[in-house]
Amino acid sequence: MIHVGREFEIDKGRLRAYGWDYAIAMTAATFPWLMIPLKMPIVGLAWQMGATLAIMLIQLWIAWRWLHSLALPRTWPWVLTYAAALTAFCEAIYLVSELIDETVPIYLEVLLPAFVLGCVMRRDGEDAGPRERSVANAVSACFMALVGLSMPPFTGHAPTSEAPTSVSAGLQIPSWGSLALHTLAVTILSNIGKLFPLACYRREASLAERAALAVAMWPRGEVGAGVLVLGISYGLGGPMLAVASFSLALNLLLTGPYILLVKRLVTRAASGAPDRRPRARAAAAG
Repeated sequence: MIHVGREFEIDKGRLRAYGWDYAIAMTAATFPWLMIPLKMPIVGLAWQMGATLAIMLIQLWIAWRWLHSLALPRTWPWVLTYAAALTAFCEAIYLVSELIDETVPIYLEVLLPAFVLGCVMRRDGEDAGPRERSVANAVSACFMALVGLSMPPFTGHAPTSEAPTSVSAGLQIPSWGSLALHTLAVTILSNIGKLFPLACYRREASLAERAALAVAMWPRGEVGAGVLVLGISYGLGGPMLAVASFSLALNLLLTGPYILLVKRLVTRAASGAPDRRPRARAAAAG
């Protein structure tokens, strides 16, 4: 997420122009970030929810105020140091809040602080070298492996001495055939939801370009895995966790075909397909 933040760019002089873009992006991709409404039914109204929201807003303000303005080292040893420091910071907030009220501690997700740190880091315009990319790939691979190791067993029954942590965790795991059908259905439905940009930007982009943008959001990666781990921390389990995990794995396996599809759509758009923004030309002529 630190690298994602480093790639983030916004023109502060065109804020109104971003309003519609943000609405589209939020509808298509950013619902998992809005965890507070999901936590309300679980823990009820508590001061910790307000504190979490305040911390999130402060982080977003920091990213806005000092966007790409701090000359911080960005080599891989420093990035790993930042990651360790952010993790320790989030854990410290959790432990301190647990001392105050152990029933509803403040669980600050590390994804947003990491993104904000990347936003405030100055961009020098230099591409990462082969060593930097190799380390980044290794860290991503280790993270995904740890996510897999964090998954509870999907089959069998928990020991009788362990009580289910939630209603979903106590549900019976269905057959493999049923899991496969549910995984396929969830994957298709989630990817259909990512096609929302097809209905937007009809004046600015062709159908092929809009389809390429939508399909480019189909692959899942570290963020999707991080949200899955977050669900586990809230007690998600049973068949819902199994289907979510298998859907994540299926989308990861399909990343290659998704990329090929995006390349084909982009090539079609660049070749001057007949659906290329006719209304934009008419508006310009008028």
